[in-house]
Amino acid sequence: MSDYALLVAPSVNRVYAADAPRLLAAELDITMAALGLAGDAVRLEAIAGLDYLLLSGIGDEARLAALVASSSAAYALFAREGALLRPVELPATARFSDDLVTIQKYTGKTNEQLTTLLMNVTLAASARPQLLTGGRAKLLDPVCGRGTTLNLALRRGFDGYGVDVDRKDVEAYSVFLKTWARTHRLPHTHSFAPVRRHKKTIAQRLDVELFTDRAAQRSGHGQRVAVAVADTTAVTELFAEGTMDAVVGDLPYGVAHGAHRGHDLDRRADDLVAAAMPSWARMLKPGGALGLSFNTKTLARADVEDACRRVGLQVAPYGDRFAHRVDASIARDLVVASRPAAGSAAA
Repeated sequence: MSDYALLVAPSVNRVYAADAPRLLAAELDITMAALGLAGDAVRLEAIAGLDYLLLSGIGDEARLAALVASSSAAYALFAREGALLRPVELPATARFSDDLVTIQKYTGKTNEQLTTLLMNVTLAASARPQLLTGGRAKLLDPVCGRGTTLNLALRRGFDGYGVDVDRKDVEAYSVFLKTWARTHRLPHTHSFAPVRRHKKTIAQRLDVELFTDRAAQRSGHGQRVAVAVADTTAVTELFAEGTMDAVVGDLPYGVAHGAHRGHDLDRRADDLVAAAMPSWARMLKPGGALGLSFNTKTLARADVEDACRRVGLQVAPYGDRFAHRVDASIARDLVVASRPAAGSAAA
């Protein structure tokens, strides 16, 4: 068994940076346990004046490196060898460049480190935690806005699906994806067209397929993004039920600076969760997991957990380990719950 020291990546968000080591430690405790890499609890320690996270009792360096590479805020990993630190190379896991996530700037954009953390602890609670270090999956963001979660999913090799009530946000995301793919000269297809049922238009839908290169295009190995302009409660009318490995969303915070998002913000947060949770749960595969982050000043964690249980989901015992301050009007927390795998009974 070996010990490792992990340097936490700096955050562009000053407030988030203060909590990043604690949040990353909780994330790694959960994800390592899900992959059977659990050693001692992750702890903070100063080495030569810098704060590191200490990972002790790890038996598989390659698997640890793969997990750390996909974590939310890892900067560099070192193996401790006496008084020395030996750099451990982290595998390149991203299929597309990081500007797919970082280039968009707009008011209310979700912190990508928090979004990655939410995605990771959600996958850890699913029946396929191996997706933490690679593989193909389908991920739905039921309140996707301009696509931060979907872009992070793309970088991991996942297919991303989204719903948002604000047409302007989806149109902006459509333009961004097309421009970004052209700028990087990536083969792609792109359409933005009405969705019709019984001769009536029920939504507008963006469909994009991205390929890493021409060889991937010729072999049909592309990644898909599909986003519908619609109320999130209608998601089961737009995408096939029981097909998503994960549902991951950052719920509207119900504060003034987010009001551009559309009429979803006029709905009380607890009403939104109660109305939409049955549809969100039906989107999950057996063994799939749902993760939601939210503002505790407008929505109580107990209410989110109760809404999950009412539709038969099993709430992960994360408690308030991920609660943290965003600003004077937002204190963020998250809840993760899973759909029981086929043949198992709900708790």
